[in-house]
Amino acid sequence: MVKAMSLSPKLCTIVVNWNRASDTVECLLSLRNGGVENNHVIVIDNGSTDDSAARISSECPEVELHRMQNNLGYAKGANAGLKLALEHHPDFIFFLNNDAVIVEKCASNLIEALQRAQDCGLAGPKILYYDSNNIWFAGGSYNRFLGYSKHPGMDLPDDGKGTEGPCDFITGCALMVRRELIERIGGFDEDFNMYAEDIEFGFRAREAGASSLYVPSAMVRHKVSSSSGVPGSNIMTPQRSFFYARNMILLVLKRVPWPRRFTCFLGQFVISLPYYSGLIAMQKVRGGLRAYYRGIGSALRWAVSRN
Repeated sequence: MVKAMSLSPKLCTIVVNWNRASDTVECLLSLRNGGVENNHVIVIDNGSTDDSAARISSECPEVELHRMQNNLGYAKGANAGLKLALEHHPDFIFFLNNDAVIVEKCASNLIEALQRAQDCGLAGPKILYYDSNNIWFAGGSYNRFLGYSKHPGMDLPDDGKGTEGPCDFITGCALMVRRELIERIGGFDEDFNMYAEDIEFGFRAREAGASSLYVPSAMVRHKVSSSSGVPGSNIMTPQRSFFYARNMILLVLKRVPWPRRFTCFLGQFVISLPYYSGLIAMQKVRGGLRAYYRGIGSALRWAVSRN
């Protein structure tokens, strides 16, 4: 159990930007309607080479902007923001993708849900595609026997309903976390860089006794894959293919105990490899299949280097 929060909780929101000033500004402006009066927003600019810093400073002067010299990747960038956020001693920390736009009172609805569910340490909203009413995320599930994840209901039309309740993980696109949980388990595992870092975080939260909560009354619209793929789609670009393959194996090697590690590892080759190979071929992504195989090789080299 975790202690109850104050009636006027303090929130810190962390947004990582890289060369997408327009998206980030729209994201930041939407936070003004998040429903939380005391929300300190921190933007980590990951070595952008466009006009991001100038535009963010000009159009959103209320945010705390920090410029990194290089692109650290998402996990390191988010953790840099997290370190700064903890200095403000917030009750909650909200990780939000810069290509996400929150719907009114999203942040307050997430916090209120966590205040009701004291056994939950993190919560996430219903996420729709930016330009449609189709679902992108409605609570994540992870097959603990075969080692693959799913977004149940993905691509289906949103019927305006949905049941609040526990799930296996919350996507890092919009992730609300209690500060006490962060202090116990830390931030994102930086070995993951991008993709599956949120699933790994959910694993550690559960090991610490804190479950994940899906809150459909909170909503976000997401410009899917804006920073790493084809905006508004789920195209398996080479970068995305590489990290999907690498990090799902890494997740098994790091967080799944024996003997389930064997079945989960097998699932990567019997289920995930054929599925994504077919998907990449169907999408006709040049270099995607090669990148997927390189991701597998990278994960296996990581495993060998740790032994």
